[in-house]
Amino acid sequence: MYLAYRSLEAADIEPCLVLAVDDYAENPDIIPCAALVWRRLLAAGSLNGMVLEDLTRVPGDRLAAFGMSVFVSPEFMAEAR
Repeated sequence: MYLAYRSLEAADIEPCLVLAVDDYAENPDIIPCAALVWRRLLAAGSLNGMVLEDLTRVPGDRLAAFGMSVFVSPEFMAEAR
């Protein structure tokens, strides 16, 4: 295994959700909504993230892990609820 990390990009959203699918097991219908919210937050600069890739795997299947930090306003939280 040869690991490397880099900043999260918009193209990483769906592969990250695949890794996190167990977190949504109780409500899998929320996954498309999560993808949309993550994209919007990333585009707005409110979501920062890193991905960890296994460079020994084939391109398109290298994502091994990810981490995110999100900064949102109280207004965003009120709307999200």
